[in-house]
Amino acid sequence: MHGRMALALAALGLAALAGGAAADTYPSKPIMMVVPYSPGGSGDKLGRLLGDRLSKSMGQPVVMDFKPGASGLIAEEAVVRSAPDGHTLLLDQSSIAMNPVLLQSRMRFDLQKDLRPVANVVRFQHMLVSSAALPARSVKELVDHAKSGKPINYSTPGSGTAQHVLAEQFLRASGITATHVPYKGGAAALMAVASGEVQFSFVSVSTGQGMAQSGRVRALGVLDGLRTKKLPDVPTFEEQGVRGLASPWLGIFVTRKTPEAIVQRISQEFGKVLQDPGVREKLEEDGMHPIGSSAAEFERQVAHEIAVNRKLVQELQITAD
Repeated sequence: MHGRMALALAALGLAALAGGAAADTYPSKPIMMVVPYSPGGSGDKLGRLLGDRLSKSMGQPVVMDFKPGASGLIAEEAVVRSAPDGHTLLLDQSSIAMNPVLLQSRMRFDLQKDLRPVANVVRFQHMLVSSAALPARSVKELVDHAKSGKPINYSTPGSGTAQHVLAEQFLRASGITATHVPYKGGAAALMAVASGEVQFSFVSVSTGQGMAQSGRVRALGVLDGLRTKKLPDVPTFEEQGVRGLASPWLGIFVTRKTPEAIVQRISQEFGKVLQDPGVREKLEEDGMHPIGSSAAEFERQVAHEIAVNRKLVQELQITAD
């Protein structure tokens, strides 16, 4: 028994030494940042901004690898199957915490066992927009309109998306009901509000600002307690007395067996990049707020959100598209 214990401890020591040695030479080749979206979107813009700064600080190029489809599962599995050396990163949004709940039957990996959260990078600021034909000009007036008994619908980019979860949290916090109408993507969901097919939706500031400025939709409130320079006259939810809602996030993951020393190095590098005044200014211009949480904090957050999502799905009987 003592012999087996000694061997086990020796193995752990060798693994730690190997991890430390790997961290000393990391990165030794280009870093691949896998994005589960098509080129040209917000994930692309964020990845390129951060990748440019990381390549300068880490001495290796950061290359974008786009793997859209299957609600992010294609990109996520590619990172799970990658070499555990820190040279393949996943940039994914908060809907990843819904996948183990809604898409478990389609997943060929266990998110919490096979992926390691490294850093929560940004919150992608969202806002509540309503149809211009609706009389509501504030969050309270929208809630009052719904409570008056008039039928009200809302759009999302699909069932189980971050925007769907956000809208349901808003309904529960406000004590109102509305019918969910899923669309194929954020642009279609926003167009549904502009055309009057639905009465409201949660959209990113960067996506909805143009229509809000032109009057095609009405911006009622922005999340995260900060007004946006793009729409400075739109009050926050907090200013209107509504708390507890937060925008979706974008974070970094690696395959689970990546050595801890490399995980910490990556987390620290993202933290440094997010402190860069130029990066912060650019993020703010694009409607994003830097976070830069530690790997441990981010792992706890993802686990908590999976648990919350599981309860929400059960209570509301949400199903995948």
